[in-house]
Amino acid sequence: MRLLVIGVESLMLTFGLYTVAGRDHTEDKTHFDLVCHGSGQDAFNRPQSSMRLSLDLDKTQFCIDTFCDGLTRVADDTLEYHCHDRDKFCEPVMGTAGPFVRDEDFVFDRASGRFSRTSSGGVGDLRITGFNATFSGTCHRAPFTGTHTNAR
Repeated sequence: MRLLVIGVESLMLTFGLYTVAGRDHTEDKTHFDLVCHGSGQDAFNRPQSSMRLSLDLDKTQFCIDTFCDGLTRVADDTLEYHCHDRDKFCEPVMGTAGPFVRDEDFVFDRASGRFSRTSSGGVGDLRITGFNATFSGTCHRAPFTGTHTNAR
């Protein structure tokens, strides 16, 4: 019976350390991920119900998938990114069919957790077709997965 008690105490100690470490990591005010659930469609008109952003507010940098860039605005109430570039693409081109993103915006309301993202540009190999992609939803903080080194 004594062995069982020691095992349970060890298990509780291990679980306690795990939750404390997890709590400390997700409460980091400058390094965290946002996991967002909502609705929208991507550049190829496929449905999108979730997305994840990694944020490093010390560097004012974010990453979505393999795309990283600097945030346009970091304030107590909002995080924003805006790209309206006619000379180059807002995101790296991943293949010959694009997407070729010319305009991109997202806004995250820090108080409500609401997130919205819009992007537009073109897709296609031989014949470019315009697209307008949108996503809106609600985000919650998650442990920081890191930002990539390929930020502009």
